[in-house]
Amino acid sequence: MEKQLRSVIATSSDYEKVFNTLLDTAKWLNKKGSNQWGDLLLGNDVHRTDRAIRNQNVYMAYLKEYYLGVFILLETQSSWDAELWGKDSEGHVTYLHRVALAEEAHGSGNGELLIKIAINRAIINGNRVIRLDCVANNHYLNQFYKDAGFVLVETNKEVSSNSQSKFNLYEKSL
Repeated sequence: MEKQLRSVIATSSDYEKVFNTLLDTAKWLNKKGSNQWGDLLLGNDVHRTDRAIRNQNVYMAYLKEYYLGVFILLETQSSWDAELWGKDSEGHVTYLHRVALAEEAHGSGNGELLIKIAINRAIINGNRVIRLDCVANNHYLNQFYKDAGFVLVETNKEVSSNSQSKFNLYEKSL
């Protein structure tokens, strides 16, 4: 199965597919009672996916030729990551953001495959640690990341730039 899993860097011609995947996930989260990624439901891409694609930080994940979804890996801390984690002076850390399954990929363990692909990409990129943040009150996603082998580092972290939510911080050694 390992050789059947792969990721490719998204290009500008993939923007619509990537954005629609993120939008589908925002709708799914909304149906589960979460307002996470609510900006996308309003048509606002506050995470500037177009810029992330230009910077080659967006990956599209596949199982054979079957499209699973997308994720963003940042090799350099964003201001958001620095605010959550503090300034990273060690290096060899990657930050995982915007993990999103394609609408038709929900179920059958595809979320776990998507995370596995992201971790493999981080290893290929030469990183030793992968970190992510998750809205603290989204119990489903918090359990999902724990089940994927991420260790809870901090709970209910408050961020001055986002007073509406608290965040749990997770990391995994690679």
